[in-house]
Amino acid sequence: MESIKIIWNWLKLNELPNWIGVIFSLVVWPIVLFWWNQRKRSNIPHLEGSRSGGTMQMNGKEKPAVHFSFLNNTGCIVYLTNVRILKCSKKFIIDKDASMDIAESSYELKFMDKNNGHYIHRQIILQTDETAQTSIAVEDEVNKEILSYKRSKLRQRFRRPKYFCLEYVAMVGNKRYKVSLIY
Repeated sequence: MESIKIIWNWLKLNELPNWIGVIFSLVVWPIVLFWWNQRKRSNIPHLEGSRSGGTMQMNGKEKPAVHFSFLNNTGCIVYLTNVRILKCSKKFIIDKDASMDIAESSYELKFMDKNNGHYIHRQIILQTDETAQTSIAVEDEVNKEILSYKRSKLRQRFRRPKYFCLEYVAMVGNKRYKVSLIY
């Protein structure tokens, strides 16, 4: 205890507590703020997402697909954008004709146009109680294991997907969220 008092008195004598405060304000605090704004969440309260199996038309052919639906129960307007699948494992093989971003090795998902049934919208605005659907074509039939899979907290913590990672950006009211779901 006496050694702590000696160190503290030496710091006060040399005005180092002020310098520690300055260094904290100039270095540590901006890093914390940057990290806080870049973090990814695993969910948004009352924005419900579900997945189901089925088929979709791609290049005039019927292909097996995984459908993702988003239901807005937040009570606010939700703006969804940049929905993509990345980090696909060998258990989840995307169709070779799917649109792939070579920079990030991710597959862009587009939302269905309600008028003509085609997937053309890169972003969508959801009013309260409104649903939007997007799909991705896969190589093999979608098995029930993929659709009923519940991600473990351990996989989420270490960001190690069993099948794939679904990422998107959502504006709920005036709050912006980056979401990363590990499946």
